[in-house]
Amino acid sequence: HERVEGMFKDLESTWAVFSKEQSVFSGWSWCDAWWRTWGELCNLNLHLYTLKDNDGREIAIAPFFSVSQKNRLGFYLDRLHVFGNLYPSDTTVLSEYIDLPIDTTRRDAVAVELSVLLGHIHWDEFVVPFTTEKSFIYEFLHDYEDQFRFLDVVHEGSGIRIDTSGSFDNYLKGLGKNTRLKLYNRRKVLEFLGELDIEYACPNNIGEFLDDLNRLSKDRWGRYCFGPQSTAFHLDVALQACIDGNLLFSRVKVDNEVVSVLYNIRSNGVEYNIQSAYVEDYHPKLSLGTLHLGYSIEAAFSDAEIQSFDLLFGEGKNSSYKEHLGGCREDFFTLTCGKTFKSKILSRMQRFARYVKQSVFKLLR
Repeated sequence: HERVEGMFKDLESTWAVFSKEQSVFSGWSWCDAWWRTWGELCNLNLHLYTLKDNDGREIAIAPFFSVSQKNRLGFYLDRLHVFGNLYPSDTTVLSEYIDLPIDTTRRDAVAVELSVLLGHIHWDEFVVPFTTEKSFIYEFLHDYEDQFRFLDVVHEGSGIRIDTSGSFDNYLKGLGKNTRLKLYNRRKVLEFLGELDIEYACPNNIGEFLDDLNRLSKDRWGRYCFGPQSTAFHLDVALQACIDGNLLFSRVKVDNEVVSVLYNIRSNGVEYNIQSAYVEDYHPKLSLGTLHLGYSIEAAFSDAEIQSFDLLFGEGKNSSYKEHLGGCREDFFTLTCGKTFKSKILSRMQRFARYVKQSVFKLLR
């Protein structure tokens, strides 16, 4: 392995090649913008490495950072993280499908080199949030579990991914009656209410679309979906996606009033629904957010390069609406492994504290 902090920008082309089969969250644009937004702001220590095989060929990139964090018991631990989240805080945006950019034909060689690298770096805990069982890093940590003091796996929740490789008509037929109404059949009601227009963002108005997204989110949830740093981050990411032809940032207007905004990015054959917001209770027969999704999902079905539409992690305000949209469930896990005796003791203390808390709660019920 080779530590290459000073060569961050030089890794862009290699990073792009290694992340071709991974999510938008492991791609260069997302990770580069993430580090520029929160690296210095959060006093994070960069640990950026390239992994090489015995012949000196690059086979992976390890984009790590370390930070001293206080655990729930008040003790500080040196934690090593993968780019994308400052877990467990919500200081940064949420990045999902966390993994390393690797040469997928050399998984075994990457695993060996990563094991050596993790043995050389100082850390108490290594934290990988919001990854999946299919990821390389999930598989690696389980295969090499014996090298760690412990390995904790927490199920964070799930999301839904819709297969768009078939026909949109067949997809609609597979939905329940009420879902089909909300997603597609009620378009006529929307069109009857006034002049309907669906606009897409271009490089010079992405900020305006983000403002609309935040405004509608504040009206519906009582808070902005993106704070100042997150807004700057998404402006950066969305602009690059737009330049690359991968941004589908749309807003629905009725009589020139913005009533729904949908922020999607396409990457490696998948369209990711990053965020959405809409006017709640706009009309008794309409669910604007679901209806807007219907237009977007239909467009994904019509593009042969898009194989799936990912609704990502999380639930709706009033219901688990994603489960009714005919997709496959994607489960997300946070993996934490310990390297030092200190981390093992504190992990056991934390588990005991949770056990005591749960026992007391049961007694008081």
